[in-house]
Amino acid sequence: MSAPSEAVQLAAVRNDPMNIRYIENPTEKVQSVVLNADRDAAPFISSPTEEIKRLAMEMYGLRLENAAGKEAAAAGHPKPPETPERKRRRAWQRNPRQSRSKRRWRNWIARSGK
Repeated sequence: MSAPSEAVQLAAVRNDPMNIRYIENPTEKVQSVVLNADRDAAPFISSPTEEIKRLAMEMYGLRLENAAGKEAAAAGHPKPPETPERKRRRAWQRNPRQSRSKRRWRNWIARSGK
């Protein structure tokens, strides 16, 4: 869309934040709604304002450029550094029984004296 009203823009991004890809010049309010709603949609904001760039950097560590759409999708968005806590949580989400079973096995071996 080239020039929809702010109400139409807000309705589109509230329905699905990824709809920001189809809006050429979103207003600052629309940009902030997208930024707060979905981190993955943030790189698709075309012509972000300085305030939105600053908020994206503070909230997610994202550096928003003026490129949007396919360029942003190709570049991807930088991930925050992997901390041991995040790594542990991710492993737990993949296989929640893994650490418990390993602990039980180690305890059984220790009790049996082998």
